[in-house]
Amino acid sequence: MPRKRVALALAGLALLLAGCGGESATAKFLARANAICMATDRQLGALTPGKAEGGTPAAVLARQASLVAKEVPIDESEVQTLARVEAPAGERLAFGDALAQARADVSLLPKIAAALRGTSNAALTSVTAQSAALSDIAVAAMKRLGLHQCARNL
Repeated sequence: MPRKRVALALAGLALLLAGCGGESATAKFLARANAICMATDRQLGALTPGKAEGGTPAAVLARQASLVAKEVPIDESEVQTLARVEAPAGERLAFGDALAQARADVSLLPKIAAALRGTSNAALTSVTAQSAALSDIAVAAMKRLGLHQCARNL
């Protein structure tokens, strides 16, 4: 009996080392999704807030609003592209949930830009708190999945 268990264990190990099973699918998923997020990170890093630093508080907020508005299509594209990546069977539900949180967070960006342009601190505080809560959930889910580059973007 012990030899049979050892033989089965060695056969299983051989399959894993050969790349069979879910391990290679997981590695491909992680590589593809993290590459998408890395490309998005480069796009976001290339955005500039505006010409002048400093200025009146209203000017600073206007530049921040402009920057947030420029982020919207980049972040929307990232979520749409990630949604086309097929997660391994055991990760699909968690990945779908993480994307739903990220999508909800991205949907708040126009509201954040509008609140930055507005005069209501309460509106800005409210929408940024909503965004932070959604982002925290999405970041934690992405980290659990091994999507560390994606977690950095949220």
